[in-house]
Amino acid sequence: METAGHLISYLADHPGDIEPFMLGGIFELPMRWIEGGRLTYHANNGQIMHPSALLRSRNPGTEVQEQ
Repeated sequence: METAGHLISYLADHPGDIEPFMLGGIFELPMRWIEGGRLTYHANNGQIMHPSALLRSRNPGTEVQEQ
């Protein structure tokens, strides 16, 4: 279920990738698609997180633009 949720989250944020995904599958998406999305999720610690928090934690000091 987690993969499906990440996939929907990514495609919601990047609608231009829907057609390539539908025609060629998950391998048509960028390598780090699972890190880019717009939907929140529950982390293992029970907190509600936004994908931009993951990007900030991996790239400290980097400004992440949210749409």
